[in-house]
Amino acid sequence: MKAYQMGNFEAFQVLYGRYEAKVFGFLQKRLHNEALAQDLFQKVFLRIHENRHRYDATYKLSPWIFTITQNILRDYWKEKKPFFIDVESVEDSLPEIPAPISVSLDQLSPIQQQAIELRYKQDQSFEDIGRTLRKTPANIRKIISRALGQLKKGGRT
Repeated sequence: MKAYQMGNFEAFQVLYGRYEAKVFGFLQKRLHNEALAQDLFQKVFLRIHENRHRYDATYKLSPWIFTITQNILRDYWKEKKPFFIDVESVEDSLPEIPAPISVSLDQLSPIQQQAIELRYKQDQSFEDIGRTLRKTPANIRKIISRALGQLKKGGRT
């Protein structure tokens, strides 16, 4: 690596030869997709090339290379897969539970009453309800969720 930092590009070929299979195997094992692993593999070695001046020779080379590899992989997952669960997408995939018929809607705020009626009596989508009530679909989901929670509590007391 020292030779590569000093401009010896043949040293890069040696470096590449030593780490090619390890880095590619690391990526392929985590991605289960050879084409994607190949794309990220190229990004790893490009980043090594771009940051060769940052390598500190007092440390081992292998951890530095695999830190770069993990960062490339982490960046990919941040772009392609949310790290945190998207509550709205989970809510969309769950079956809906209709509001209990025997419970009075009078205990709800007017906007909650409207949202519940539009959703369960008129079978409107969150987007349609949002347009009607001038709220975002995410806000409508929260309003309905809270209203159902209130109705559930009211039915138990």
